[in-house]
Amino acid sequence: MAEPLSEGAPPEVGGAARPKGPAAAPPAIAEGTPAARPRSLWARAREWLWRGQSLALARSYRPPNLAPAQRARAEAGRSLVAFADAALSPESPPRLASPYAAFVLYREAIHLALSAFDPDAPDAPLEAALDRCPERVRAHLPEPSFAALRRELVGRPPLALAAESLTSQIEQAERARRLALGALDALAPLPPSTHPTVQRALVQRWSRLALAAGLVALAVVGARRAYLEYRLGPDLAKGKPWRVSSSYQGFPSAGTTDRPQKGGPLFHTSCSDANPWFEIDLGAPTPVSGVRVRNRSDCCQERAAPLVVELAAEPGAFTQVASINKIFATWTPFFGTTTARYVRVRATHQTCLHLDKVSVWRLRRAASRGRPGRAARVARAPGRGYNAPSNLGTVSLP
Repeated sequence: MAEPLSEGAPPEVGGAARPKGPAAAPPAIAEGTPAARPRSLWARAREWLWRGQSLALARSYRPPNLAPAQRARAEAGRSLVAFADAALSPESPPRLASPYAAFVLYREAIHLALSAFDPDAPDAPLEAALDRCPERVRAHLPEPSFAALRRELVGRPPLALAAESLTSQIEQAERARRLALGALDALAPLPPSTHPTVQRALVQRWSRLALAAGLVALAVVGARRAYLEYRLGPDLAKGKPWRVSSSYQGFPSAGTTDRPQKGGPLFHTSCSDANPWFEIDLGAPTPVSGVRVRNRSDCCQERAAPLVVELAAEPGAFTQVASINKIFATWTPFFGTTTARYVRVRATHQTCLHLDKVSVWRLRRAASRGRPGRAARVARAPGRGYNAPSNLGTVSLP
């Protein structure tokens, strides 16, 4: 038979969520008791993530053997909590919603639950029951919150909270709810697999592991992208002059690549041009390893396909190094490092050519591993380029 939970079992971390009705799930509970908290920063981080000590202590907990009268008090406390949840829920009808009424019901539930821990003093006043409150029940609230709740429960006139703001009433009611549920959970004779404390610890373990895995995945993707951006180096076309074979009305026929865009393409050729092209002058012969062509984003991307990339060291002496025949949003072809001054992208049919941006790179040399990289191997085929996927993060570099 499975063992129920230990008196020293630390409750779990988490804030008390606002209940949504009588059947609302109990809130997550506080971090472990002071005696169970790991001391070193690494141990505390590991416990926060894995919840190993909390689960071990929770699974070893044995609730007190309750007499029939004590069990009746615990059941009455749970009933009061259900009614209080209905009064505190924002989904309740306005005539039933009352944070102060919920606080009063939670207070009675706390009194009933704490009195069930001591069969010798079942009729002890609430103040005495709070003084004897077990440590694992107190740990459901941080010490300042527990002290503030104790003052509200026994240190002030009963109607004092009713005169305060609605925010204060909700805050005190939620504190009382957490303490009431903590005391009732400690009395529950449930096996470890179904006890609320164990279930909350397991939910925290897997949700935090999922969060950690997501952060690691983001870090890996970010590191890979940073490495690829480093390998690409600066954009050789930035600020360089360009010209086009023709221009559509309202668009310039020449300019520089750093011209601010106003929500449209960088250029637009005439639609009657048989083989429209866009050409960048790098200013001097420069080693070039790849380009990135960003198609017009608002419409008409099909006009840019098929498209070829051509390089030339001198005006007019162009050699094709890459081509694409399908519609694309971003095209990133890499080819063998070639010295060129002029970089041209050209449509191979009559169309309107309009692109948002064209970038030019020279790959930085990677540390040698004794074999050529993928881009270098692809470049050995004359006239071919490595047509990398649109997402730069998937490009395999040497």
